[in-house]
Amino acid sequence: MRILISGGKGLLAKELIKSNYRHEIISYSHEYMNISQYSNIFDIVNKANKCNKNFDIFLHCAAMTHPMKNHYTYPIKSICNNIIGTANVAMICKEFNIKPVYISTDYVYPGDLIKDDSYTEDDIIKPVDNYGWSKLGGECSINMIENHLILRCCFSQRPFRHKSAFINLYKSYIYVDEIAPIIWKLIDKDCYGTYNVGGKKQSVYEFAKISVPNVKPISTNTVKEKLPYNTSMDISKLQLELNND
Repeated sequence: MRILISGGKGLLAKELIKSNYRHEIISYSHEYMNISQYSNIFDIVNKANKCNKNFDIFLHCAAMTHPMKNHYTYPIKSICNNIIGTANVAMICKEFNIKPVYISTDYVYPGDLIKDDSYTEDDIIKPVDNYGWSKLGGECSINMIENHLILRCCFSQRPFRHKSAFINLYKSYIYVDEIAPIIWKLIDKDCYGTYNVGGKKQSVYEFAKISVPNVKPISTNTVKEKLPYNTSMDISKLQLELNND
């Protein structure tokens, strides 16, 4: 397939390109393809079509992410990038009959579970911070396009990039070099709908010390930002799909 990737300089996009083994990939950074500008994306895709080089998939990795406080400090920028930008991608996909694959996040969930619980794809989605709302806004537009694929991902670079990690915040973290091949498998199987994509349920500290044994344990009580307590995801649907060969 011929695949267009947004956010080409980002952590995930780079790993996806590195782990690709069968597709033709065209990857653009923000400097060349600004997703907040519909006309910019249209010109790129339309030019490819005129050359009979249609895209089969738009793998939308571009997003405004860390630091989380920026989504409060610069909410308009967050809206333009994550909500309007994703809506532009959705409209382009509809216009040119391209399958959208959207990289979403576990932050769309409320994060108020007790320690041993986890969210399924059908559970309530109600973010507790602006980042989660911005990514959920993107999901809304992608959901309106046929044969879409939304991946609620929870990943980190290897090694863990922070010197400290939360002992009382639970997630389904997986390293980016592990998640990229999973994404390719879901694409190759022509999956559609929404999937939780991550690893086992554990505290951020437990995950971090796998790659950084001397990481410092800290509590969420030490930060001012409002954080979800537990966004652990049930990945049964993902595992069933991957095992169904």
